[in-house]
Amino acid sequence: MVKGGLLKDDADWSKLGVKEGQKLMMMGTADEIVKAPEKGPVFMEDLPEEEQVVAFQHIKREKYKETEGVADNFSRILQQDFV
Repeated sequence: MVKGGLLKDDADWSKLGVKEGQKLMMMGTADEIVKAPEKGPVFMEDLPEEEQVVAFQHIKREKYKETEGVADNFSRILQQDFV
């Protein structure tokens, strides 16, 4: 066992006598406590029907933009390789 005590940031671990594979229990406090989000995730199924329609249209529009960009890049690559 390692004798308990305050372990500072600049402590020399070789002087503690820790063996390979030995399990250590560390206790202390975090620099800052992470707070839980005030509002949890909102699932599309939980939205009112009108908001579901708007959200779905937004998703479709974003996917179309993404696909369109990929197609444009692909056609540019093909033109460069075969010209």
